[in-house]
Amino acid sequence: MISIIDSVDTTKILSNYFSEKALMSSRIFVETKYLLALSQVHGIGFRKLTNNEKELIRSLHDISTEDYAIIKTIETKGFAGEKRGKSITFERTDHDVKAMEYFLRYQLTGTSLEDCFNNKNIKLFLDEVFVAAIDKSLKTSIISSLISDENTQLVELRDKIANFQLTAKLMGATGTLAAHYFAFPKVDWLEFSKKFVESFGFKANYHVTQVEPKDSLARLFMLTALMNESLISNNRKANTYFRKANSLFYAFADKLPVSRLQRDLSDSTVQRNIGVAFSYTLLALKALRGEEFSYSKQSSTYDTISPLAGRYYKDVKDLEQFSDIISAVTAAYIPAIALVISHLDAKAKEYALLPMLARTHGQAATPTTIGKEYRVFVERLQAKIEELNKIIFPASSAGSSLKIAEIVHIIACINTIIKDLAVDFWIYIKDEWIMQKNTGTVGSSTMPHKINPIYFENAEGNVCVANALLYGIASYDESGWKEALGYSLLAAKSVLKGLEKTAVNETKISTALHEHPEVLAEAYQTELRKPEYKIADPYILMKQFTQGKQVTLQLLHAFVDSLSIPQAAKEKLKALTPEHYIGVAAVLAGR
Repeated sequence: MISIIDSVDTTKILSNYFSEKALMSSRIFVETKYLLALSQVHGIGFRKLTNNEKELIRSLHDISTEDYAIIKTIETKGFAGEKRGKSITFERTDHDVKAMEYFLRYQLTGTSLEDCFNNKNIKLFLDEVFVAAIDKSLKTSIISSLISDENTQLVELRDKIANFQLTAKLMGATGTLAAHYFAFPKVDWLEFSKKFVESFGFKANYHVTQVEPKDSLARLFMLTALMNESLISNNRKANTYFRKANSLFYAFADKLPVSRLQRDLSDSTVQRNIGVAFSYTLLALKALRGEEFSYSKQSSTYDTISPLAGRYYKDVKDLEQFSDIISAVTAAYIPAIALVISHLDAKAKEYALLPMLARTHGQAATPTTIGKEYRVFVERLQAKIEELNKIIFPASSAGSSLKIAEIVHIIACINTIIKDLAVDFWIYIKDEWIMQKNTGTVGSSTMPHKINPIYFENAEGNVCVANALLYGIASYDESGWKEALGYSLLAAKSVLKGLEKTAVNETKISTALHEHPEVLAEAYQTELRKPEYKIADPYILMKQFTQGKQVTLQLLHAFVDSLSIPQAAKEKLKALTPEHYIGVAAVLAGR
């Protein structure tokens, strides 16, 4: 068992809302409702649907375990089958949303509705369809056993949670409705968007990027966490679960509203764990009432609330065999980090001599080599593994609380390095300095040209969940280590998968460096500080010449020629190029 919440009966109610199967059912529900809404729009060439066809569409979201297995097969392996006497084949998508869309095509194969899914770029309306049901469950639990009329604060919090209105969007791939208006410019798509979103009880948000900003969802998490804090008492078991829930709620509230460059797969990873936080809240409420837990083996991985016990089980199942965290870290976690280090080390040596533009504050800065950038992460991770080994292997205090706390703190530090690595490589991919290998799978559900850096984003999202739980373990709950370590292990494996699917784009890296000769201003002003040149303030001199201007090597050389310095000094400065201004980067990369 990786996570307690998937074997405690009190949380089974949430499997209808937070399991992977429930998520896919909710997505299909929104997708089919969108299809029905489109059928009512005049002027887009959508034929009128019969009542029987409408009923068939409305029934599609009620998926069985077998249906969900087909969706997962399309996503992870590819699928070939027969429906109503017709053969149908889908290649592996590596994309859960696209797999769901292909499943709908499969379900409609051989019906009069086949035409509805041909050449349609159907936009999935994401997120939060079922949150209102969770609010209702939470409200009912509080009213039935916890809140008295005199406790005004809790009553107010309960009402705010129960009546909370989330925002949502239907605004196209980047918040512009560009494809909608390009194809059908005469349709008022903004009004269509508003009516469609409001039909779910949400408030329509027009001002979005690729993703809805999640500000309202973050507010809901904070309200729930505040309620949990208000209920903390002298019940140790209840308090443990309340604090674990709040560790997650605070982490989610901090992460989800950050849409920096729309790393939406990291958001998706985090959102898949919303049920984990609500589950721990329900466990706390039950413990607070003095009720005993009952345990049962989960019947299907598709109904599990924790992704570790369902969607990602294959990546963390090794943890089930260990009875203590020290054994698991030694036998499973450290070897996983070692594989990441090994990959980075090989790349550091391979590209030790390849110059690249460095960036500070996101701007062009003193060049380095790409091998040296790989090496930085090798050394950071290796140092933490060495520190971890020093704590684990001494025989003294083998299972002490302090020792376990130190172990989980170091794992949290390693996770932060993994996150830093994932974000850096995400940015390298954005700049096209690192390319992702084309495996033939779906990159984006709407934009065919994209290859989404899914593994780097998943690693970032899993670090968010892992560290929230790890800090809780270190403080007050040593029993939940498998779940926290599971997310940590998943982050390491995800980042390795991402690294293995990338290749260095030497041409782009060289071009980017060549286009920024102004980075030599640092070298120039340092050289010109020598007393024999008698230049009052070389920094200001170079600042005035380079800052905010388009600088070329020719302009730099002309600038040097204008200086009253010896000819030998001029030749030294003019001989320098960005490609050769790398200091000891190559030496460090090869160490």
